[in-house]
Formats: sequence, C-alpha cells, structure tokens
Amino acid sequence: MSGAYSLREGWNKVREYLPAVMAAALMYGGIYQIIAALRYPLTGVVVIAIKAIVKRAFRDRVPLPNYFLFPWQLTATSIATGVIVLVVGMFIGLWVNARSQYKSGS
Repeated sequence: MSGAYSLREGWNKVREYLPAVMAAALMYGGIYQIIAALRYPLTGVVVIAIKAIVKRAFRDRVPLPNYFLFPWQLTATSIATGVIVLVVGMFIGLWVNARSQYKSGS
C-alpha cells in the first residue's frame, strides 16, 4: 500500500515540476546553441584584429593566414535554431509561472 502511495505522490511531483525543468533545459540548450554557433565567427574577428595590429606594427612580417572561413548560411541556421529553442523555453517558463500564480491566487 505504501509503495502505491509513494508512486502516486512521485508522479504528482513529476507532473508539477516537469514543465519548469523542461523550460530551464530548453533555455539552457538554446543559449548553448547560440554561443556554440558564434564561437567560430568570433574567432575569425579576433584573428582579423590581430592581423591588423601585426600589419600596422610590423610591416615586414607576414600576416596570419585566413583559416577561419566558416559558411555563414550554416552559422545563421544554427543561431536561428538556438533562438527558436530559447523562445520555446521562455514561453513554457512563462506558462509555468502564470499557472503557479493562478493556482496560488485561487
């Protein structure tokens, strides 16, 4: 009898906290996707800045090669996917917040 009661209480807690956990996981995943997609283009910008400094300060030195070329279409698609996941997580979080306020207010 006690096992069935514990299982029922456990499922009630899962149903209560699952949307909040999903919202947090989706927001984390979206932010991670955006940062991971921006890593290579930002590295390219840093290399361009270093090349400009080296070129200006040491005119007789050979500038760094351009090995940072990354397809922009793939980067934009990856960032858009991350933004969509982030927005879905935010909407789920807002829904959970509104639901908890509605339950506590009534």
